[in-house]
Amino acid sequence: WDLCEYPVLPQNTSHSWTVKSSSLLEKPRFALIGLQTDRKNNLFNPSGRFDHCYLKNLKVHLNSEVYPYEDFRADFTNNVTAILYKAYAEFQKSYYEREYSDPLLPKHIFQQFVPIIVVDLSRQNDNVKSSTVDLRIEFETDKAIPAKTAAYCLILHDQVITY
Repeated sequence: WDLCEYPVLPQNTSHSWTVKSSSLLEKPRFALIGLQTDRKNNLFNPSGRFDHCYLKNLKVHLNSEVYPYEDFRADFTNNVTAILYKAYAEFQKSYYEREYSDPLLPKHIFQQFVPIIVVDLSRQNDNVKSSTVDLRIEFETDKAIPAKTAAYCLILHDQVITY
């Protein structure tokens, strides 16, 4: 796994972040993205919580492929987060290769305190031969990103180890 940070996002409603380039030996399978406003080194804002920042949509570009295929169509003002929550809930099922998912957080807690965006990258065309893997995130918000907002991306990947 790799954790990447964008320490201070620009205060606008759309953003593109080139997260990482890596060798083909590390193939990303999931990207978990979270936003935090004024939580780093701030005792009054719990660092274990994340902020939705009025996120509307998010796409992960993995070389020339775009994930997810379907837009998230989130609207936190009107509590429209079903597709985001479904992606979060299905992560456990896909990651652990289970028949079912049992999410740790109910939807209202996820929506209010931990709106982490989960993007499943596991359905890649493994026949494509490329020497590098470029990962870029594009997202849109309904309102400008607040000051002191950081973005985090946890990349879970396969790693080929040779002896």
